[in-house]
Amino acid sequence: MSKRAVLLAVLTAVTAIVTVAAPAGATTPATKFTAVTPQRVLDTRDGTGVGVEGDHLVLDLSGSVPAGTAAVVLNLTGVEANVDSFVTVWPDGQQRPSTSNLNVSQRQTAANLTTVSLPDSRKLDIAVRGDLGVVADLQGYYAGNGSGYVGHSPQRVMDTRTGRGPLGPHESTVLDLSSVLPPTATAVVFNLTATNTTAPTFVTAWPDGVAQPAASSLNLAPGWTRANLVTVAVPPSRKVDLYNHLGSVDLIADVSGFYVSDAGDWFFPGVPQRVIDTRDSHPVGPGGVLAVDVSPQTVLSADAVAVNITATDATASTFLTAWPGDSTRPDASTLNLGAGETVPNMAIVSLWQRSFAVSNLAGSVDVVVDIAGYFSADRP
Repeated sequence: MSKRAVLLAVLTAVTAIVTVAAPAGATTPATKFTAVTPQRVLDTRDGTGVGVEGDHLVLDLSGSVPAGTAAVVLNLTGVEANVDSFVTVWPDGQQRPSTSNLNVSQRQTAANLTTVSLPDSRKLDIAVRGDLGVVADLQGYYAGNGSGYVGHSPQRVMDTRTGRGPLGPHESTVLDLSSVLPPTATAVVFNLTATNTTAPTFVTAWPDGVAQPAASSLNLAPGWTRANLVTVAVPPSRKVDLYNHLGSVDLIADVSGFYVSDAGDWFFPGVPQRVIDTRDSHPVGPGGVLAVDVSPQTVLSADAVAVNITATDATASTFLTAWPGDSTRPDASTLNLGAGETVPNMAIVSLWQRSFAVSNLAGSVDVVVDIAGYFSADRP
């Protein structure tokens, strides 16, 4: 089946923008994380992983993750959108949420990391509004055993604009995180931003010492500045490889946390839930800071949240930064967008008194925050 035939078969009316959440007091599984070398599990362009059920796709992950998996982390890419499009992913057998995980403008290719709860069948439903190819790369999964999360305020660990210079075509570089991560680290979470792009390209992040996977972490057009959250396994050397496909590009990496084998927080995934939408009140102005209270969606002991942050209706090129809010804004960014654009990006944000802050650099912009779950050291 062709890309267009598959996606026209699953066109459906969905609204808004999101990931996956856990309301306070809800019974959700306590899980820990296992990172994998990125694995392509869905590609509608060639039929990989494609199943169709009624008006949506069905992605069967039973051959990719073990029984008992409660949630998965996917890098979701929308390829060559013929019209403005968005994609929603949710657990099979549950009601489709009025949210989306990925927004792609016409004639663009874009990616967004997605954390989504997984039912016992280990199947996900995927609905598309628009016309584009859909690609999903498995980054890891949450189950009863694995590594716990340790979060902190974002820390810049690489900026090629002030360091080694841009990556050229088919060029790789090694990001050494041995001074940032403990020896027990099994995976790292960082926001990867690309800028000064000179050609249509993609960037791939993967563990140093293994073959480069057939997967992508970030997709770009000439002149773009774009970010995507990356969760990647780390070997004992605690090094990550980064590859640029075409043209030249500068890369920036801001670490917000890591997973360790000997400690760390449990993750509690849940069902999609919107936390805040400034379109219902007023946008965030230049230099403004939005306080995001997640106490209704978390427990008292929550240390961090997995959220999808979407910026829309921007009046100027700008970037947003999410951080705990109990200190000075860090020299880091969470997502970048131009005037008039709608851009989502997932973030794992550490909390301060069950809240975090989101700042806007320039112009005014509306901000939508949807929660995918929370991290806590306390296991019920």
